[in-house]
Amino acid sequence: MLLVLGSMEATSAIFVRQALTTSAYEGIREAVNLSGTTCSATAKAQAILTTRNMRDATIRFTPAEVSATPRGSEVVS
Repeated sequence: MLLVLGSMEATSAIFVRQALTTSAYEGIREAVNLSGTTCSATAKAQAILTTRNMRDATIRFTPAEVSATPRGSEVVS
């Protein structure tokens, strides 16, 4: 019984990690578009989290406004 419950918790943790990774990836993809903004990237990342039933997430970009970032710069979500 303990093994089954442990397996369920591990699966849940993997699901959460994958959802966060996918959300960050899609948000950054939106941000690096020529017309991408922090607002549109945040909306894209939030949409991914919402479809995965994840609430109360904080989405933050560094630098704060990605549209002013020179091409080739690192953007972290």
